[in-house]
Amino acid sequence: MYAFLRSALRQISVGRPFRAPSLWEEADLRYLNRARSDPAVFDGLQEVSSSATGVLYRLRCCGGFLR
Repeated sequence: MYAFLRSALRQISVGRPFRAPSLWEEADLRYLNRARSDPAVFDGLQEVSSSATGVLYRLRCCGGFLR
C-alpha cells in the first residue's frame, strides 16, 4: 500500500503542486485527493482504498504559502 501511495504522490503537476492528482489508480488500489482552494491556501482529504477491503489509509491535509 505504501509503495502505491508513493507512486501516487509522485504524480504532482505544475498546476496542482500539492499532494498529487485528484485520482490515481493501479491494479485494485485507488488514490483519491479531495483538495480545495489553490496552492496559496488549501485543505483536503487523501484516501487510498482497495476494491476488496475498502479504505486503507486516510489523511487530512492543509497548507499554503508562508510569509
